[in-house]
Amino acid sequence: MDADTAFISCGTWSIVGKKVNKPVISDLAMDAGLTNEGCLGGSYRLLKNITGLWIVQELQKEWAYQGEMVSWQQMQDMANTIKDNNTYIDPNNEVFSQPGNMEEKIRSFAVNEDCTILKSKAEILRCVYESLAISYAKTIKEIEKATNTKLKNICMFGGGIQNKLLVQLTADYTGKSVYAGPIEASSFGNIISQLEILGDIKQDEKENIITNSLDIEEYAPKKITEEKKQSIVSFERHFS
Repeated sequence: MDADTAFISCGTWSIVGKKVNKPVISDLAMDAGLTNEGCLGGSYRLLKNITGLWIVQELQKEWAYQGEMVSWQQMQDMANTIKDNNTYIDPNNEVFSQPGNMEEKIRSFAVNEDCTILKSKAEILRCVYESLAISYAKTIKEIEKATNTKLKNICMFGGGIQNKLLVQLTADYTGKSVYAGPIEASSFGNIISQLEILGDIKQDEKENIITNSLDIEEYAPKKITEEKKQSIVSFERHFS
């Protein structure tokens, strides 16, 4: 992974980080809640564990209990119908880490500038997806500050990349190209690591093997309006 590339493991929970050659133990990293994990081969991952699609999973379960089965694709399609969202949540607020009453929690903790009320399931889902993308963007900014680097690209993998809306929003709100794949990243990484330990491949061959073995989809960032930028900037104050 290049020095100017971040990664996002996207599933029930998310891991956002960057590969570094040595641990980053600065005050900036500590204040941002970033941690260092040792990697096979001697490098490190500077990262942060944050909320992922857990919130959406809870919504799906809640609606199913109420008698309405809504598939993952249907939820994505519903959210895609909303083009003017300006309501957000902090997905990392501890209230969202607990199961139960997720729709009520979202309505109660949603933040906006014009007292908009989330009425439909589509509006609730759009709020969650955009909030997750904003959370990813915020964490990547923290990593850039902690490492004094400007990241250009994002590798995004895990089951969550099947939600193409979330991946595109991540590209849009970070302003960086996102390369999505694979879905089963943990299994693939495990296989590659075992082959390296067994001596069947060399460390410097791993990335070429991964790249040549997978279908990676690129998402270029789309320009967002000034009004949307101001809406996001206004909400980000609530993250602090």
